[in-house]
Amino acid sequence: CKYAASRFVDSPACIVVNAGRFVHPTGNTTANYSRRSGQEDFLCMRAMHAALVSEPKNLACLREDRYNSLDPVLTDATLAPAPAAHHAPAAIEASRHRPLKMYVYRLKHFGSKGHCISLHGGGAHDFEWELHVESNLRATFAVTADPSQADFFLLPACLNRLWASGWRWSEARQKLRACVECTSRFERKLLHVMRAVGPWYDEHPEKHLVTRHRCPYIGEQSWAINADEEVYTELWRHPRLRYICLETDPEPPPGAVRDWHREVHVPYFVDAATMQSPLPHAKRAHDFGFAGSLCCGRGWLTELLRLDERVELRDHTGSAANATRLLRTASFAVEPRGDMPERRIIYEALHAGTPLVFTSPVAPPLRLLSWDG
Repeated sequence: CKYAASRFVDSPACIVVNAGRFVHPTGNTTANYSRRSGQEDFLCMRAMHAALVSEPKNLACLREDRYNSLDPVLTDATLAPAPAAHHAPAAIEASRHRPLKMYVYRLKHFGSKGHCISLHGGGAHDFEWELHVESNLRATFAVTADPSQADFFLLPACLNRLWASGWRWSEARQKLRACVECTSRFERKLLHVMRAVGPWYDEHPEKHLVTRHRCPYIGEQSWAINADEEVYTELWRHPRLRYICLETDPEPPPGAVRDWHREVHVPYFVDAATMQSPLPHAKRAHDFGFAGSLCCGRGWLTELLRLDERVELRDHTGSAANATRLLRTASFAVEPRGDMPERRIIYEALHAGTPLVFTSPVAPPLRLLSWDG
């Protein structure tokens, strides 16, 4: 994706990435446009450089690649060349400048506002971001009361907070289970609310935004979505819904790729109003700081870091006051991956003005190309 974008971004030619219509002449394992990585490349280009990607029914093929094969690679010879990106049809150009309209499902029958309340216990504080989704979107997009006029739909329910509030812990502080019946009952009510408005959810699920902890993959395993529990079996496993989500992996498990088309990847929430000026380097008492659990292969931190450079948080419910103090007085925050690369502490370190040290790749949120700056 980056290679094609950097090489052809100034070209009037339309960039085409393999979506299954052709095979690279040098074989299926070619790095650029192989069938194996073609779907990931296509979604990447569609998400990052939509103006440069033609529709499948109107493709123009790149006539050379980094291997200079110069062989035709388009299998369907009847496809006509696509127009240049800067000659977009007037209707498409006009739609780019028209404000998008959002329809928000009303959860007035839920006494707790779709469980978006700040009183939940358990691990719900990790999902504080859900409390701010609707207000942020309302501040950005026009809201319509007519679903037939909506460009997209928001289900303003805090699915993660309800799920996490039911977590039960053993004496060893390992999560035993969640209240699956609670989430199932909640899901049934939400589906009823959406279908009572009209056919929009069933006919246009791809226009619906729903919150989910982990971002979607193409080829994802259902057990990996919610810690091997039968939680939100429709709303979290729907193949066409779009998800406002927290965690993704730049190196997905074998057989899976990031679903860029359905992923709305946001950062963990920290309150900007509580930020203070970062301490100058000379006043930072620690070279490094780590806050979190020593699970998931992080035991090596006990040998690398001094005792006063780490604060162990044994679960998702403990106080983070000590962690905040450590991060503020550390020159660097060490951020090793656990079961996923992303952690709330990453954003708390940024909030404290402390540079990050990643020990493995971490995807930046909001579709930023990198963490630089």
